[in-house]
Amino acid sequence: MAAGLRGHPLLLFHGDMDEILPMQSSEIVAAMAGAGEVVVCEGDGHLLSNSGVEMLLRLEEWLPQVLGV
Repeated sequence: MAAGLRGHPLLLFHGDMDEILPMQSSEIVAAMAGAGEVVVCEGDGHLLSNSGVEMLLRLEEWLPQVLGV
């Protein structure tokens, strides 16, 4: 399915303490999509429950760039 994202902007968040999926899984998705950025959420697990503020700040920066606003 990741290959179906080819040509679309992609921003992935991954906790470096993810207890379910290794970091490489997000890197593989980005590679299969042909582009994308993986943001590492330090000290966070699979649910990213401690990274809400970090993700919001990154999205506030990323979305206007992607949407050309």
